[in-house]
Amino acid sequence: YMNQRTMNRKEYDIQILKEMIQEEDIPRHYHYLANTYKMIGKWKEAVDMFLKRLYHSKEGFDYEKYDAAFEIGRIYQFHLKKPWDVCQYYYDIANEKKSYNEIKKYHHFQDEYVSEITLQTRRDNDGYLKIVDKK
Repeated sequence: YMNQRTMNRKEYDIQILKEMIQEEDIPRHYHYLANTYKMIGKWKEAVDMFLKRLYHSKEGFDYEKYDAAFEIGRIYQFHLKKPWDVCQYYYDIANEKKSYNEIKKYHHFQDEYVSEITLQTRRDNDGYLKIVDKK
């Protein structure tokens, strides 16, 4: 009984949060919506909302941005079984190994990174991904 009640409550929370986003597009709403999806095991929806939080045009709270990156990495690694370099990219963001300007260069779309300028990633001497020109 309690499990079903909790699930019903989370579905209600999702509905309310979506309405809040329609009323006012602020990053915090995406943060809460992503966490709600995560709690009920809707991994793809959670990633979508964490990505919207991470790349939102309004700054909001930094810790939510880095929490979003960490959660994307975890969901990709443990639930959606993405390649390690994709997971590590988001872990690196969460660990502040990438500057915010580097983060903003990328947009996530259906498992591919599409950049505004032609970039790719390569591992540096410490094993971390770094951004380099493809030229």
